[in-house]
Amino acid sequence: MSGRPIPFPSSLVVRVAAAALAGVIATACSQDGTPQAAAAEGARPEAGPPAPDDGTVPPFLVVKTGNVDGAIVPREFMELRTDAVRYAREGMPDLGAEGYWTPSVAEVTVAQVRVRAAMSAASRGEVAGVFGDAPVPERRSSAPQAIAEIVGAWDEYRVQYLGLVESGRRRILCNAFPKADAPGSAGGLWMFRWVATEGGGSWYWRIRYDVASDTCLGFDCNAP
Repeated sequence: MSGRPIPFPSSLVVRVAAAALAGVIATACSQDGTPQAAAAEGARPEAGPPAPDDGTVPPFLVVKTGNVDGAIVPREFMELRTDAVRYAREGMPDLGAEGYWTPSVAEVTVAQVRVRAAMSAASRGEVAGVFGDAPVPERRSSAPQAIAEIVGAWDEYRVQYLGLVESGRRRILCNAFPKADAPGSAGGLWMFRWVATEGGGSWYWRIRYDVASDTCLGFDCNAP
């Protein structure tokens, strides 16, 4: 563990009723209380827990790349318009994407490797590899410190992978958050709901991976 405390975000966007989650949590966790995930050379998929509420929320595909647990978000999660799916997307920003697609396990495995390499380089001052041609966030001046904190605690994050199309290019949005039960991801929520909170600093960050160019761009993290 890095020893860096996980702050409770100033405003929790994802809100869940405990009663509605009881069955999901029991299914999503093993007997020792840890989320079920697939482990193999590279990554191996495993079906996520049953969808909550009316059963229309498509389950995410749980993967493990190295020591990082993750979940592939299916295209249908962004296209369905049921109340349950809208609730599962609550707090998600307007991505302005032209469309969505479901990344394969191989593609998110490559994305994770490239993102880690780019973030490691950025922690040494080579920040161009994590911003690319994306709009520069207002907090760019503080990015090196945030990136150094992220790299130093790499194995303490989970990641959701969402395939999107921007300017005709297929990209994978990596949405990272603490592995430890934390606001927005506790009890296996990350396996069927988009994790989004306000605050929390570098414990909550995002970056895109461009499949064709094999590069990263658009790094940003929450405000403290």
